[in-house]
Amino acid sequence: MPGAVYNGNRFISRNIPYSPKLKDIEDIGIDKPMIISDVPRLNTGMGRSAIQERSGGAALPCIGVYSPVKQWGFLIFTMQGDQHGDFGLSITENHDRSQAEICISAPVVREITQYTLCNNSAPSTDKPADYGPGEEVNILFKTIEFNGDTLNCLFVKYNMHKNDLMPKPKVRQLLPLSVCFTAIEEKFNRDNWNPGAGYYSVGMKDGKYPFLQDWQIGWTGGMISTLPLLAQGNVQSQDNVRRNFEWVFAKGISTSGFFYDSGEQGKFWYGGDIRNELTKTGTWCAKAAMHCITS
Repeated sequence: MPGAVYNGNRFISRNIPYSPKLKDIEDIGIDKPMIISDVPRLNTGMGRSAIQERSGGAALPCIGVYSPVKQWGFLIFTMQGDQHGDFGLSITENHDRSQAEICISAPVVREITQYTLCNNSAPSTDKPADYGPGEEVNILFKTIEFNGDTLNCLFVKYNMHKNDLMPKPKVRQLLPLSVCFTAIEEKFNRDNWNPGAGYYSVGMKDGKYPFLQDWQIGWTGGMISTLPLLAQGNVQSQDNVRRNFEWVFAKGISTSGFFYDSGEQGKFWYGGDIRNELTKTGTWCAKAAMHCITS
């Protein structure tokens, strides 16, 4: 399910509230397996294995399957819903995982639980439709089968056919992107730039948790902002970006060799989940490489 489920989301999971960061020291390390948050997923062990999603939970109402053994796959596209709301998209495996059932239902009814932010066990609020006499249910769908020697064939076919049932939305050209960029650039240089320390803050450093609006290296943070400002910004922006790099390389690296992920006032540093002192670390090396390519 694009944007929602990949490889069945069949990974070890932890129930951690937003924003989900690993807390237990046993889970943390470069030699640990993939661990995800509590999202809809197929079971890694015994017991029931099923995913119940709503069509609006995916980037596009679609379920795709690829078998590397058979080098074969298929895609099922459908619409988002009808007059009663979103459709349901579900995958249910049998006991020994040798078969799976794919279902499109109208409307979506997740019988027991539904997914909310970082919680796949929230009580379901879905309600069945109350159909009147003579009322019909019509589910339009399209199936695409293909042969391919790599998983990438699935994504190629998806992009070829993703608009077969769901046409591309009409773009409303309200404001040129160049005008938008100039407005955002001016705002960042005026309100987000810290001239004393030499870095771009996340936001206005207000609200309940001002430190979350000060310095973050990734996520919504300052080093993300530097890439477009370096590539397309004016002279002032590019000078600020260079200062930002000089500052973060000189002061933003912890004794472990990783970057601190957040901080305040250019001198107080945090890492990982501040709710748990065992998880203080952060990394940003990939983003630095992107900047080097851009420059």
